[in-house]
Amino acid sequence: MPAAPSSDPLVSLLQSESTVDAEAMLAASYSQATAYVVTLRNFRFDVQRVRDHLVLSKAAFRLRISKAERAVRVQASVFDRVERIPSDFMPMPGKAHPLAPEAQARHQEQFSWNFEGEPMA
Repeated sequence: MPAAPSSDPLVSLLQSESTVDAEAMLAASYSQATAYVVTLRNFRFDVQRVRDHLVLSKAAFRLRISKAERAVRVQASVFDRVERIPSDFMPMPGKAHPLAPEAQARHQEQFSWNFEGEPMA
C-alpha cells in the first residue's frame, strides 16, 4: 500500500526547511510583509479584527498583503537587516474618512416603490 508523499522523510525535511527558511527570512526582514505577519499574530490571526483596526475593506487588505508579498521577494528588508520589527508591533489604527456632502446626501435618501409605477422619495 503506497504511503502519502508527506510520509517520505526527504519530503518532510524539505517542507520543514522551507517553512524555517520563510520564517527566518521574515524574522530577518524589516519589511511591510513582516509587519503584516506580526500584526496578524498579535491579533491572533483574526483577519476581520485586523481589517477593522486598519479600516480596510477585504479587497484593499488582500491587495496590500499581495503587494507586500511581492515586495519582500525582491527586497527582503528595507534596511540593512540590523533593524527588526518588534514582536509587540501594533500598527496605528486606520481612519475612517467621511463621505463628501453630496455622497452623504445620496446615501441618506430613502426610496420606496409606488406600485403605480412611480418611484417616491
